[in-house]
Amino acid sequence: STGTYTNFDAVDGLCASHESMTVLKDGRLVVGGFDGLNIFHPDSIDRRRPAPPLVLTRMSINDEAVAPPQLVKASGVLQLPYSHNVLELEFAAINIEAPTLVQYQYRLEGFEEEWVKPKDRRYVRYTNLAPSDYVFKVRATSSRDEWPRQEIALAVSIAPPWWRTKWAYATYLLSLMCLTYLG
Repeated sequence: STGTYTNFDAVDGLCASHESMTVLKDGRLVVGGFDGLNIFHPDSIDRRRPAPPLVLTRMSINDEAVAPPQLVKASGVLQLPYSHNVLELEFAAINIEAPTLVQYQYRLEGFEEEWVKPKDRRYVRYTNLAPSDYVFKVRATSSRDEWPRQEIALAVSIAPPWWRTKWAYATYLLSLMCLTYLG
């Protein structure tokens, strides 16, 4: 009546092969095939699925695996020295029923301007990150719009080397002033 339709398949619990279909007197549909038989009433289908939890499943720094929660300080920021500038993150929306329906986007604020839409992978690797403050964000949604978009974030701060800190620049300035005064 609305001119719209929805396709259902094995991900939704239907038999993988659909050989025949009929409508019973009470309005229920019978879909049969080599893999079995499905009987349901079209009005009883609830397309909404609960949103699966979105988590960081793996993280490595300079190619050494670390547990994400162990490194994040009370401030909620992952603080790294300048020499630890290779970061790899793996993420997943834990959807056991239909993992192929999950679509991801990620972005490292302070490094990437636009969201990246990976095709067939759930990880990202950043190499030679400059000392700065970043926020890694990943979001997931259903390709069928079955749940609202979810997003998680991880703040990362890579400290500058000691020779590029405020104290080092203050020492340089003080040394230059002393040399100018003595010279």
